[in-house]
Amino acid sequence: MHTETTFEETQSDHEVKPRYCVLKIDETENWLDQDIVARAKRIFGVYLFDRHTHVHCCELTPSYECLFVESQWDNPDLSDLETDWLSADILQGDNYAEPVKYFHCWQIDGLRRIKDGEIAVGVINLEIDNEEEALEYVRQRGV
Repeated sequence: MHTETTFEETQSDHEVKPRYCVLKIDETENWLDQDIVARAKRIFGVYLFDRHTHVHCCELTPSYECLFVESQWDNPDLSDLETDWLSADILQGDNYAEPVKYFHCWQIDGLRRIKDGEIAVGVINLEIDNEEEALEYVRQRGV
């Protein structure tokens, strides 16, 4: 695997800094437990990636290395108790998720920009250049 950094100069010091973003994709079809899928309706995988770092996984097409954060879902028809049970089931299912996935850059770059907290397919630019800060931000805010 080969890693490269894309060059985007900053005005102040001409160094390339990471730019962390959140990727949300529909992963409903990846869930094998149809009871969970029926209750959740749609399940989104939430990933963190650095827009300035491209990797080449045995191919010429560049990819983003995306770190799995959590799964999100939205079904306002559930009662509070049903919501709690579904949250616990999805959290348990997250234990089986791949910690890292690779997506071709063109697949992500073509997605629409979404707002912080929106449960939809898209990308959120965090404007954070530190991986630990970005992970902490995503986990605390539930973007």
